[in-house]
Amino acid sequence: MKAVAAELGWTRSAAAAALSGRRAGALGLAATVTHVNTRDEMAGMQASTRMLRGSEAPTAVIYDNELLTIGGVAACHDAGLGVGRQVGMASFEDSPALRMQRPGIIALRRRSEELGAMAARALLALADGEDPTMEVGPLPELAVRGSSGRWPTQ
Repeated sequence: MKAVAAELGWTRSAAAAALSGRRAGALGLAATVTHVNTRDEMAGMQASTRMLRGSEAPTAVIYDNELLTIGGVAACHDAGLGVGRQVGMASFEDSPALRMQRPGIIALRRRSEELGAMAARALLALADGEDPTMEVGPLPELAVRGSSGRWPTQ
């Protein structure tokens, strides 16, 4: 089976999408980037269904957020494809819904509270007429779960 990667998102620019395609190509993967106009689960399901029915259906999909990912899970189930078996799946945003899927969906875990506190400090400094202190936020952590599946072989 040929490895085909797909990325489904709504916030990525055309330049970022092209870069993703080049990176996938450097790894020997065919890559497709699909943009949707909204970030809800129905958009994720509809776009995933189109990708899965395509001539080169993806063996792995990376989603921009948890709602698109939930739609992708539904599309895989509707197509009779096993998440983590026939289609690997990952999300750029974690949530309890992704942790509770079976298998759980691999995702980036961000420390939103800490990032929010940093933003609040910067806004308060601006409101006080000060220059905000530039802070480096915490790096996201990869939560590896069963949806990453096996890498397909040729």
